Amino acid sequence: MSNVQWFYADAQQQQQGPVTFEQIQQLAASGQIQPASLIWNEGMPNWSAASQVDGVFNQGAPQPAAAQPPGNPYAAPVSGNPMGAPATGGSYPIPPVKKVSYPLFLITSVAGIILYIAAAVIIFASVAKTATEFENNKPSQPPMETVEDFNKFKAQSEAEREAQAEEQAEKIMEDFPVAAVGVGGIGLLLMMIAGILGLICVYRAWCCVQPGGARSTPGKAVGFLFIPFFNIYWIFVAFYGWAQDWTRIQASHGNLAAMPRVSPPLFLTALISSFCIIIPFLGFLALVAYPILYLIMMAQMHKVVNSMAAASRQTH
Repeated sequence: MSNVQWFYADAQQQQQGPVTFEQIQQLAASGQIQPASLIWNEGMPNWSAASQVDGVFNQGAPQPAAAQPPGNPYAAPVSGNPMGAPATGGSYPIPPVKKVSYPLFLITSVAGIILYIAAAVIIFASVAKTATEFENNKPSQPPMETVEDFNKFKAQSEAEREAQAEEQAEKIMEDFPVAAVGVGGIGLLLMMIAGILGLICVYRAWCCVQPGGARSTPGKAVGFLFIPFFNIYWIFVAFYGWAQDWTRIQASHGNLAAMPRVSPPLFLTALISSFCIIIPFLGFLALVAYPILYLIMMAQMHKVVNSMAAASRQTH
């Protein structure tokens, strides 16, 4: 049994190992492996909570390994999920997850959008007002009786237009609403904070589905969103893919029946609407619908994370 290679999930739900069973016991004794932490060896069909494996905490003999399947006896699980084979049926092992604050996310998102839009409207209105005033004060064209009169007027007009453009630019700078720039900056900062809070929620949401055979790790789910062009595809994996995984996992485990449900079609609709903003005619409708759908989508994700965090506190 001492030659059996073991793997375990750390606090970030990342696979670690291989290690010996004696090292598993040492990690459990030091607190690095908790009773709810997932462990696995090549003879086990699924990952199991450490408390369910004899010998990890009670220092008895570990459960015997099942017959080895053909292939490399020391290979870690090779599924798309680096946490290995998914836990199916029975009681779902609750991973350690921290709660997130949807009210804070909602306030920073809405306040940031309102302030940013308000600043843009104020700046645009100020520039438009100055341009209208100059257009209204523009001298009318005098009657043209000869070609010489036309050439003279043309030369004067060009000089006047240049002088008027300089004067208009100076007037715009004098009347420029500097306070609006500060308001827009605050709005942009709040939207950035909301974005960071949203990514934290996405990371923890993926931590919730790791024991169930998730299609991605939390780090990949968030990190790949920053890859240019590729993130156009990956955003569907990070959000819609998570909704599909959670729905599948919740339906497979009785102890998750009371957990909040999510709507994968809603996630998909929200993501598609974000791309419809650039489409003529549909753009305005999508511009109104997307923020609402996005906030509802994130509300569902926050509820799942907080429910799992509450269950995690009870388990640990």
